Amino acid sequence: RGLGDVYKRQTLRVGGHPFRLLQFHFHSPSEHTESGREHELELHLVHRDELGNYAVVAIFIDEGAELGDTSVLWPYLPEVADEMNHVYEGELVDPTDFLPPSLRHYQYHGSLTTPPCTEAVVWNVLASSVTMSAEQIAQFRELYAANARPVQARAAWCLAPHVIGSVEAPAPSQDPTPR
Repeated sequence: RGLGDVYKRQTLRVGGHPFRLLQFHFHSPSEHTESGREHELELHLVHRDELGNYAVVAIFIDEGAELGDTSVLWPYLPEVADEMNHVYEGELVDPTDFLPPSLRHYQYHGSLTTPPCTEAVVWNVLASSVTMSAEQIAQFRELYAANARPVQARAAWCLAPHVIGSVEAPAPSQDPTPR
């Protein structure tokens, strides 16, 4: 079984609405910034509901201690960028192991950051970062030195602090800046 079989057990609720985990991937550098500051990497947990709507959880990654189950995942990085690889049963990865202790986040409506850049995506950018070892970051960047979407203009972005699953209404904010 491929990693996709693990995803089906993961559900995110946004405003009480369920989204199932579709896939996860990393970007270098981060695709969101905080006060203009980029992070080393950014992890996207991409979820989709039964109607095809998307919700993404974005997690900043900075240099530090090794991150969760990436010690299991990293050996499966492709030898050539964009080559498809899977983690097979016996070495299953739980993406929730990559979450920081606090799920406080900023929420806004935007688009996917890779073509076809599908609109109407609920972004949940976590306010706390996690860490990954310098070796892990370097290994990823050997394949994907710069696979992040350029920073997008701030005009009309509506951001507000939340806790995953809360129903608070968004309010204007300055950070983080989306790509």
